[in-house]
Formats: sequence, C-alpha cells, structure tokens
Amino acid sequence: VDALTVALTVATVAVTVPQYIKLLRSRSSAGLSLPTVVLTAGLNLCDVAAAIITKWRQLQDCAHGAACVPELLDLVQTVVLTATS
Repeated sequence: VDALTVALTVATVAVTVPQYIKLLRSRSSAGLSLPTVVLTAGLNLCDVAAAIITKWRQLQDCAHGAACVPELLDLVQTVVLTATS
C-alpha cells in the first residue's frame, strides 16, 4: 500500500465528517454547504474514473464473456455508491 492510497482513503473519510456531524446535530439538511456537495461529487467522480482506469483491462475482457464479472464487483460497488450518494 503506497502513501497516496492511504492519503486518498483518509481524505475520502475525513472530508465528510464535519458535514455529517452538522447534519446529525441539526437533524435537517437545511443549509447544506454547496462547496461540500460539489467537492463530494467531484471526489465521487474521481473515484469512479480511477476504478474504471484500474479495471480497464478486465472491462475489455468482459466483451468476450461474463466470466470476468466477479473481478469487476468492486467497480460495480463504486459506481452504485456514487450513484446513490
């Protein structure tokens, strides 16, 4: 595991903590910070792009049959989490 992976993982979690605390305390999404929404959307987009780049060879192999689907489940999870957040 390289330092960039660790840093991005920590940043992914850390960036959302203040907003979640605010939402939990207020029990409302009123006043949700636009920069937080934009940054989260950008982070999610980068996450999906990185997953696609990482899995590109497996995606190409899937064109020849469905045997590769188990190898792509993490990509599917990333896309679904991004689409629902």
